Order: sequence, then structure tokens, then C-alpha cells
Amino acid sequence: MADSPLTPVELDCRPWRTRHPYPVAIPQARLEAFLEQRLADQGVPVLRGHEVTAIEQDAGGVTAGNIRGSYLIACDGGHSTVRKLLGVPFPGTAGKMSGVVADITLASRSAAVSTASGHFSQHVKTTGGFFSVLHPIEGDLYRLMFGKLSGAGPARNEPVTADEIGEVLRAVYGPETGLGELREASRFSDASRQLERYREGRVLFAGDAVHIHLPIGGQGVNLGIQDAVNLGWKLAAAVRGWAPEGLLDSYHTERHPVAARVLSNTRAQGVLNNPAKDKDLAAVRGLLLSLDDTSRSIGCWADRVDHVTAKTAEDIDAVLIRPDGYIAWSGTDEQPLETALARWFG
Repeated sequence: MADSPLTPVELDCRPWRTRHPYPVAIPQARLEAFLEQRLADQGVPVLRGHEVTAIEQDAGGVTAGNIRGSYLIACDGGHSTVRKLLGVPFPGTAGKMSGVVADITLASRSAAVSTASGHFSQHVKTTGGFFSVLHPIEGDLYRLMFGKLSGAGPARNEPVTADEIGEVLRAVYGPETGLGELREASRFSDASRQLERYREGRVLFAGDAVHIHLPIGGQGVNLGIQDAVNLGWKLAAAVRGWAPEGLLDSYHTERHPVAARVLSNTRAQGVLNNPAKDKDLAAVRGLLLSLDDTSRSIGCWADRVDHVTAKTAEDIDAVLIRPDGYIAWSGTDEQPLETALARWFG
């Protein structure tokens, strides 16, 4: 498959009500350091290396180990221990692809490595058995994102190694491209899940503990921080005793639909960015997509409508798509498929 960057789609910042209507790229490590320092300035201790093994809650508060408080906020990631201890379901779809994101420096580089920043789609390469994005962040620091074009990668919980990074750099960017330092790395998938309720008694969930999605668009950090900002002042009001009736429950009411929209967007990104779905464009025709096991026929419309059978994780049985991309019929419509075919295709 030849290298072909995705079409850059510029973010329209005009609706933003701010003096600075443009995205600001801040490395996550710097953001985490800033937030931790802010906690320290407020006299809030950060306890690391402590494992939560049991949670008990009653009408007066929550106990986790030897720590007790009025409420517990679970911000413990996509594999949330708190969520599992409480037996809270995490509905959604399992991942079908896996990838790695890493912050690295380069010991050497070929001409295939870009030194200019820009839209990430300008740095996409699909060669050497991998899809890869390598773009500069600041100084000699690069962000590398990659995955295999075919076959399963390592398990989600396996650590990312320098040897693995080096193999990708040589395969995609040439043997003269070498790894300098592997700063940090993690694995991701296109799994898409969201809690049905953001609150279980005196336990509330935020960030990846309440929603996971394909991270390729970078929405996860913003989404989690916005969860925390929405919840923080409401929780303070509840603890101090002046919260109006229903204020704390409004956290779920307001944040659940926001994350649902993000998950819908990232599922679409996963389809559009999956190199295995890259197909050459054919002549403009209608398309019937059969996404279940029902037998369908396009009959005499075969000279102007294609029929493709596929599988999807979404709850859709079939759609008829016009040449201009509009959906002309779906399996939920009352009218028969033949009526829609005749209306739009003669």
C-alpha cells in the first residue's frame, strides 16, 4: 500500500468563546506535573504505590482500605479497579485493532522523517507492514503512533519495548533511523465503552474509568478534565452542605451525553483511519450494505447499485446509500427496499 496521507481537516475554532481561538498542544506529562503541583500548593497529598483492594460504602461515606471520606471519585483509568470491585458493567464494543503511542527521541534519522510540525495526517505512512505517524513535538522530542497492518499485536498489558520501537522505525523510515530514548509509551485499541451511570451511591466515576475510546484524535485528556471540572465544584458543594437538591446528580446528566457524542465520533474515526479499509474509488453508483444475515437482492438494479455484505458492531441491519452519500433507506424504514430502489434508481 503506497504512502498516502489522510485528508487534513482543519478544526474550526470560530465558535470558541475565548481570546485564544486555536488549539494549544501541551505534552501530557507537563500537564500532569502542573496539576500535581497545584494539588501540592493546596496541601493535598498525592499517595503513590497504594493499591485499592476493597471498597465499602454506607449512608455516611466510603471506605477504601484505611482511608475514609464522604465520597470516592474513581479516576483510575480504563481498567478501573474501583469499577470492578463494585461490579459495575462497562458496556460497549471490544477493540478490533491495537496500536502504540510513544514519546521518543531519535539517535539518527533518514530523510523520510519529517522535521516540520503540521497536521498529523501529513505524517501518516503505511509501509513496511505498519501504519505509522511520527511527528515532532518540541526540540528533539517526537510522538510516534503505530500499529500492524495485519495480524494481532502484543497484548494490551504488555510493556512497550525499545526493540519494538526500533523495529518500526527501521521498517517504516529506513535502516538509518535509530531510536535515541524511549521516554514513555502505552498501548491502545479502538475499544469503545461507557458507563450507563456515572454515580453508584457515594462513588462517582470520571475520565477513562467512565468512558474509553480510540485515542487517535486526542479527545481523551480534554474529556476527562472537563469531567473533573464539572464534578469538582458540585462535590465541594455537597461536602460543605450547601448543594441544592439534585446538583450532584446533574454531573451524570450533563457529562454522559457529551462523552456519548465523543464515542460516536471516535468510532467513525476508527473506520476512516483503518488502513485495512482503504479501497480504490470506483464509478459513482448506489450501494446496498447488508449488515446482518438477512438475504437481500437488488434484482434488476444491479447495473446501477452495488450490494455488499459486511459485519458491524453497531445495531444496524441494512442501509441503501445514494451516489451522493445520502442514506436513501434503512432496515428500520416501513417502506420495502424495492420501493426505495425504484424511487432513487428508476
